[in-house]
Amino acid sequence: MWALRDATCHGRVLTEVVERGVRLELAAALRITEHAAGDLLGFAEALVHSYPAVLTSMERARVTERHAEILVGALNELEPEFRGQVIEPGLALAEAEPVGTFRRKLRTLIDTVRSATLTERYERAVTKRRIAAEPDDDGMGWLHLYAPMVAITAAQARATAMAKAITAADGDTRTLDQARADVVLDLLIDGSVEAQPEQARGVRATVFVTVPVLALLHETDASRAAAASTRRSSRASGRSRCPWPEGSPAAHPGGRGCSPIPRREWSSPSAAISTGRHRRWRSW
Repeated sequence: MWALRDATCHGRVLTEVVERGVRLELAAALRITEHAAGDLLGFAEALVHSYPAVLTSMERARVTERHAEILVGALNELEPEFRGQVIEPGLALAEAEPVGTFRRKLRTLIDTVRSATLTERYERAVTKRRIAAEPDDDGMGWLHLYAPMVAITAAQARATAMAKAITAADGDTRTLDQARADVVLDLLIDGSVEAQPEQARGVRATVFVTVPVLALLHETDASRAAAASTRRSSRASGRSRCPWPEGSPAAHPGGRGCSPIPRREWSSPSAAISTGRHRRWRSW
């Protein structure tokens, strides 16, 4: 570290050269990469200068090195104003739980502490949405998408539903994962899934058209306006009258008030309108 102090007096560029020299020497001695050596140096500096309580717990064999790495990494990513609220309960979890359980409970603890700023953090995070490609062995690769979780979940569910329709077809020997990958690639590259079975194509939307029953009981705007005026007059005078026109399907044949309108489902808007009743129409 004396070399770093001397280099600081001569400018930032020289400091970076010395720091890299230290990383390379450490990497050569430990037979690790320069990046791993840099991580070790950062971890050690954080334990000594930022989180001495974690270092003390390690010295007393209360936590393992892996526990300390997870805790320090999470604290470094946390906003400075929240670190004081996490360090003590987080260290207590590290001393009591195995690595896997500790990681999950630490994440829950951090989410709880940060819950007051969840909206603001989401607004910042959503601006970082992106897509990245990562090459792999044997001519394969990964396509990573960073986006809102609700959209990721919807996309995954849609791809899974289409893949299940594909694998259900006779003669298709692909696994669900293979079919799901093929569907996503077809949509991204070709913009369609024409190569897949008919059941896996397109989005089947359900549209509900709700038409006020009073609008269906009159053939003209004038008759609708007259009926509305009659209903307002009835309410003002306190009398209870049937709002339906005489002879309509909703009016009681004997003139003794209104009869209820049963609910049915119709294949088209015209079928519902032709009956003069309130109906629901589903479009595929």
